[in-house]
Amino acid sequence: MGRYSTGAWTTGDCLRIELSYLLKAKYLVRGRITKGSLSWKCNGNPSGSITILSSWLTGEGQRPYIRLTYTTTDRTTGVKEDSDDTVYLEARPSNLGKGEVLYFICPSSGQRCRILYKAYSCPIWKSRAAYQHRIYYPSQQSSKMNYANNRYWQLDSQIKKIEGKRRAGTYRGKPTRRAERLKRLEFQQWEANHLRFLPESYPLSLRKALFSELPGFDFSKDKD
Repeated sequence: MGRYSTGAWTTGDCLRIELSYLLKAKYLVRGRITKGSLSWKCNGNPSGSITILSSWLTGEGQRPYIRLTYTTTDRTTGVKEDSDDTVYLEARPSNLGKGEVLYFICPSSGQRCRILYKAYSCPIWKSRAAYQHRIYYPSQQSSKMNYANNRYWQLDSQIKKIEGKRRAGTYRGKPTRRAERLKRLEFQQWEANHLRFLPESYPLSLRKALFSELPGFDFSKDKD
């Protein structure tokens, strides 16, 4: 698994392990010890893989954990290093008052999290909040003019994923959660689409060409 160069990282640049995926893929099963592997791609090319052993036994004194074994290669020196990390988990009562929610315990901060990241050549997996150098969400690196356009296409991708699954309809006369989420995303996309065609979202040169003759437009403080 290659180590990436330093710089401002986004969540999309990092290798990540999502607890929701481990549960969905049955890499983490209550009462069982399971083993599998995870892999990642960057621009369609393999960028890393990892072996994962998970234990979620429920006997007295048992504590759920995942064990991660992998090899990293320094892209500057070519030196390879084997790693064997253990990350413990903790179940907490759900805020909805029904059942439990499982969390990783960040090896660095000790705080609960649902996603582990590997970034900035860090030797261990840890939560986003535990990194001294901030890990940004992609939208946080968008300029004011590009934000609405980027947001529109991010929502479009999420909508297509939902539409690619089984029909998001109703159950016993009520909209399913998938249908409600689809409706919410479609409304958010409509809002983003409206914002990206406002004059404020146009490049300064285009705004001047289109609106310079109209009253009320002041470009003196604008920068392209």
